[in-house]
Amino acid sequence: MHKNTIISVDMKMADIIHIDLYNLFIINRFGIHLGFGDKTIEEVCKNENVDPRLFVTVCNINNSTKSIDKTDIHTEHILQLVNFLKNSHDYYRKIRLPEVKRSIFNLSKFYDANTEKALGHFFDEYIREFKNHIEYEENTVFPYIKGLCDGVRNDDFSINKFEDHHDNIEEKLGDLKNIIIKYMSKPEHDLHKLDLLDKLFQLQDDLNRHTMIEDLLLTPMVSKLETL
Repeated sequence: MHKNTIISVDMKMADIIHIDLYNLFIINRFGIHLGFGDKTIEEVCKNENVDPRLFVTVCNINNSTKSIDKTDIHTEHILQLVNFLKNSHDYYRKIRLPEVKRSIFNLSKFYDANTEKALGHFFDEYIREFKNHIEYEENTVFPYIKGLCDGVRNDDFSINKFEDHHDNIEEKLGDLKNIIIKYMSKPEHDLHKLDLLDKLFQLQDDLNRHTMIEDLLLTPMVSKLETL
């Protein structure tokens, strides 16, 4: 099996991790724990009260498969998707961002004080913008969606406003990567640079996938809900 394999509910849950390691994060963010043996996706999801169709759709969006069937996804499962996205935010806050910051510190200490300050300041600004972005989702967008699910309308907001506000914050990591790639010399510290770049590329890739799920699944589901 390879990355562009279309995932279906009758596949074994353990097998999809070998298709793409990122599926491991999807499993975790749906609240599913490892140790599921040879059970299928459908069996595992039903045991964990996760809709199997929603789960495989998220996996297939992540795997960039060309044929993504969203016809079986129902709006009653939208809160499961919202919870998935919240869990993603928690992972960024608790794991991804702190590990990048540690790598920046480990590298910058080998350079002069101005370089160390500039790198630290750049990433601190990025973290500030990032937190503003996810707080907007958690304090405005997600409560709006929950209200819709409960039958509460809010004429002051629509999912179109979320799309307008939804800038691709992952693109802003490009400047930091280019600074390291193009301008930071001292070859004796290349391993520290590789470590930091690896973490930056992982973070950017994770955020790209996160954005795809929001754009290709969350927004259409909410738009449909708004018309009901």
